[in-house]
Amino acid sequence: MLKRLGEALASWSPRGEDAGDPLARASAAWPQVVGAEAARNSQPVRISGDALVVATRSSAWSEQLSFLSERILASIRERFGLTEVRRLRFRGGPFARHATVRVLRG
Repeated sequence: MLKRLGEALASWSPRGEDAGDPLARASAAWPQVVGAEAARNSQPVRISGDALVVATRSSAWSEQLSFLSERILASIRERFGLTEVRRLRFRGGPFARHATVRVLRG
């Protein structure tokens, strides 16, 4: 039975070499963490020190998601055990939905 792409991706989780990558896991589950509409307008792009950097489509989305920061952080910690991520940083402006993500340790 064929599924819509969004439905198939909603249940997908990374395996193999990306399975241990916290950013890849957070990116794959981003729609479940922030909701479908927010996920269409934002994406995690890197971990820098203790911050998860999230690109957003606009400063309005950055502001909206900043109000939900504690809930988002709690969900990320609960789902992935990412205790090293203590804050979110939002960057507004255009982004490619399928951009390459990076982990920066600092």
